[in-house]
Amino acid sequence: MKKTIAILLVLVIGMAGVFAVIPEADASFKVTTTVTPVNRIAVTKATYNGASALTTLAAWEDYVTTNALSTVAAPASEATIGHLNIATNNTSGVAVKVSATPMVSGENDYEIGYYVKVNDSAAIFSGYDNSVETGLDAVSASAATTVVSASETQASEFLSLVTVDILAELDATSFDNAPTATDYEGTVTFEFVS
Repeated sequence: MKKTIAILLVLVIGMAGVFAVIPEADASFKVTTTVTPVNRIAVTKATYNGASALTTLAAWEDYVTTNALSTVAAPASEATIGHLNIATNNTSGVAVKVSATPMVSGENDYEIGYYVKVNDSAAIFSGYDNSVETGLDAVSASAATTVVSASETQASEFLSLVTVDILAELDATSFDNAPTATDYEGTVTFEFVS
């Protein structure tokens, strides 16, 4: 019986070498991830001057939060009133359009007009008597127009950060004829073109 156990033990040990898996010289595995789309837009008081290759989305978001522009007085003559900031990682780029509403008061129904220009675009007139303006391509405020094209925001190797000026001018005629009120307000809206 001892001989049988010894022989079986030798056979088991010997067979283990025959059926042992010998590892290959190289071994590997794949690592994957998904990059989610980043498409952000903000209006700020100042131009964002981050170094595009080194700036992170977190730094951009901190900047636009700190420098957010929510209300601005309409200037009597054309002037920069803010900056449109776009952050995207879209390799095809994103386009942005703008629309505007006339300034109205909760105290009366009168409208004060103004125009907005972004990135050398056509002026967006909102209740503005553009017949007195020359050299401006008029676009109705209700018909939003593209002011930043997709080709201007394409992200190739890094996050694309684009900043363009927002200019505005008050319509002197509607301002001069306006009834007294302290809360005339219009809205300029920027949105991504789908």
